[in-house]
This record gives sequence, C-alpha cells and structure tokens, in this order.
Amino acid sequence: MTSQEIILKTVGYVQEKFKTEGSGHDWFHIERVWWLAKHIATDENDPDLLVVELGALLHDIADWKFSKLWRKYRFEDDKKEDEKGDEKEEKIDKRDRHLHRHAARYHRLQSSR
Repeated sequence: MTSQEIILKTVGYVQEKFKTEGSGHDWFHIERVWWLAKHIATDENDPDLLVVELGALLHDIADWKFSKLWRKYRFEDDKKEDEKGDEKEEKIDKRDRHLHRHAARYHRLQSSR
C-alpha cells in the first residue's frame, strides 16, 4: 500500500469516526490540523510526511474527551491536579491561544485562494 493510499484510508476512517462529533473536534477541526501540519512540515528539513499527516489525522482518536473509560481515569487525575492550583488552566489557555492564531491564519489563507 502506498503512502497516499494509507492517507486516503485514514481520512475515510477519521471522517466516519467524527461525523457526529459536536464538541468542535469534528472532521473540519481535524482537516484544519492536517492542513496546518503539512504547511508547517514544509519548513522542516526532510520531514516524514506520512508520519506528519497520520499524526495530524489521528491526533483526536485517543482523546480522553471521546472515551468514557479514559474520562473516568482522567477525572480522577484531574481531581489530583486541582490540588496543585491553576497551572493546568494556564497551560491550556496558552495552547488555545496558539491554536486560535494558527486557525485564523488557516482561514485567511483558505479564503485568499
């Protein structure tokens, strides 16, 4: 199987898996991440594009928000983390700001095409 065939099969799998997702982590989110990952990879020296693309396409597959069992354990861990203060929230806020900047750039580039 070629890299392109692997990517196309993965795209189909992810689209099917997230077609009813309503949390904002739907196919369109994954597609934006995929596009950004490929765009960022162009600045790297000889990236393995198959790994880059698969990582982007599959990045939410094992996300704790989509697994009841993982949520159970994650909730228990979060209770422990809450005792440490707001460090976790600060990291999430910083990550979200970074992602929003890249998403805005993606939208600008897409609308200019």
